[in-house]
Amino acid sequence: MDFPVFDLHCDTLSTCFDKAETLRHNTGHIDLMRGRTYDAWVQVFAVWLSDELRGEPAFSRCCSILDFA
Repeated sequence: MDFPVFDLHCDTLSTCFDKAETLRHNTGHIDLMRGRTYDAWVQVFAVWLSDELRGEPAFSRCCSILDFA
């Protein structure tokens, strides 16, 4: 029996950015191609920022990751 998958947090987007991999296919836990194997699938990709980043460096990294997506 298939179950719907609904995950509200995944750091895959930030990892893809750091490794120069795509969301479509990557070496992480989930990608868009693997997600297609589920009948019903929702994934919220979070932008992870290190606690050491503050202010402009944090904002710049966040924007870079979002542009990458």
